[in-house]
Amino acid sequence: MAVKSCLDIAADLLEGRVVNIMPEFQPRLTELWIICPSRQSITPAVRLLRDMLKNKCKKILQKLVEKGMLHTVS
Repeated sequence: MAVKSCLDIAADLLEGRVVNIMPEFQPRLTELWIICPSRQSITPAVRLLRDMLKNKCKKILQKLVEKGMLHTVS
């Protein structure tokens, strides 16, 4: 048994390789952060990476919602 991020194990959940043994437990939605050493490090490339990760994570979480494995995605 383990408590894992839905993003960490999304592929395994969606493929049925991992099962939720506590379906009544709903994980808290949390933020994913990109941390840069300074404001000067926030380049257009970092912004593109941030946007790509945001979109990819949203799609993965939406698939989990559609399969009934997660209730809401903000």
